[in-house]
Amino acid sequence: MQKQNELSKARQRIFDAISEKADNVETITSHRFNLVSANLFRFLPHLNFDLHKPIYREVMLHNQLTHFEQTQPDILHSITVENLSPELMQLMRKTPCILSSFHLGNYRLMNLFLTQNKVPYTIVIPKESMRKEGDIFKNLYQKMRSNASSDPIRFIELESPALSLKMMRELKQGRNLFIYFDGYRGAGKLQDNKRYGQDGQVNFLGQPLLARVGVAYLAQMAGAPLITGISYRKSLDDLRLKFFDPVFPDSRLTREQFAHDTTQALYDRLSSDLTAYPGQWEAWLYLHRSLPCPEQYDSDPLTPKKAKKMDHSEAFKVNHNKFGIFKIRQNAYLFNKKTYTTYPIDDEIFSLLATAIYQSISPGNYRNSAIPSLMKNEVIIPSAA
Repeated sequence: MQKQNELSKARQRIFDAISEKADNVETITSHRFNLVSANLFRFLPHLNFDLHKPIYREVMLHNQLTHFEQTQPDILHSITVENLSPELMQLMRKTPCILSSFHLGNYRLMNLFLTQNKVPYTIVIPKESMRKEGDIFKNLYQKMRSNASSDPIRFIELESPALSLKMMRELKQGRNLFIYFDGYRGAGKLQDNKRYGQDGQVNFLGQPLLARVGVAYLAQMAGAPLITGISYRKSLDDLRLKFFDPVFPDSRLTREQFAHDTTQALYDRLSSDLTAYPGQWEAWLYLHRSLPCPEQYDSDPLTPKKAKKMDHSEAFKVNHNKFGIFKIRQNAYLFNKKTYTTYPIDDEIFSLLATAIYQSISPGNYRNSAIPSLMKNEVIIPSAA
């Protein structure tokens, strides 16, 4: 009980620290926030912009909680596990499986759970993540499995040559493979989509998305069951781990068809949990990297254009649905949330737009030559809009 109280207090300290940082007025003019906002507008367009900042704060909170809790195996004594039958546990212990998850909730919880329950597995992990956190993983899992006869957790770098052969070798040795379905913050475009073309594209929340179809492809090729689990929080201290029903290889389907259909079904399952807990998905930070292709670029919204005469005494505000601003070091940018395009702007325009984010402005009070173009391209719109 004392340990649980300590964990609860630690979580509350993290919550308070993240809330204070996210409430900073500069959050809305950060590069990271604008990317999250653009991704939310694309995939959850029904959410008002006013909800983007609270969701962003949650994303950062759950990221910090995950990194804290991955070093606290005692959390396993207080989690709730859903849809885990004795047969499913036996399957993971005795049969080489492809284990997968999404970066939802505490996305390291499944790793801790598998380790505690002596399920042998090998993680496929980006080189950068291995460099930053590999020692943490190894030391923790070695400690958790100190009395186990089998090897501690193993790792394969995602960028490894002959990756498929290395993964197949692990399965043949009787080990499970653990892979995240929704990519990693430090990873680039999903390489397996180049191999499988449009088969790598799924419908996610009504939008096309490139997905890691190679996970299901490997399951079909190796004849291995595919088992997916996700984590989510019902409250700060109420942590859940939910397993989906296993998917078994289907010899009636080609590898490509099985990979596409299975990946689509898993993203459909994710969608229902994500709409209930949108702030618990870390992938909002990098989801734009998995778009099939860039939108057709709009013309530069700062290029002078012939605009219809407008009442410059009218109150205007930034059009949050389409644009944001941010700075990287001392360089200021205008950001198009639809096309993910950035445009360099000078400090005067940045200051004007920063003011228009928080309060209405009257363009007639400014003498910048770019204002007509900002109005014409709906970077700033009437406050009543």
